[in-house]
Amino acid sequence: MSDIINKALEIAEEYPVFPCDEKKRPIVEGGYKAATQCVDTIVAMFSSPSAKLIGMPTGDISGLSDMLVSTFIAIVKTATPYLQTHQSM
Repeated sequence: MSDIINKALEIAEEYPVFPCDEKKRPIVEGGYKAATQCVDTIVAMFSSPSAKLIGMPTGDISGLSDMLVSTFIAIVKTATPYLQTHQSM
């Protein structure tokens, strides 16, 4: 399986997911409403060559707020280069 499928399945252990293109647009019928935790559906959806990013709906379906997700993404983007540079520490 591809890296994006494996990561989507990992996230789906906790939250429903859906695939997006590089511009953060859902690529599946139903958009964010197609978010799921079903392994077979995730594999099928993320097998598309257009699947570049993993979307997670916010609100009641996931229990996540937009602010929480945005903050998490900002932390990951900031920490990733640092961690890659200082991995041997």
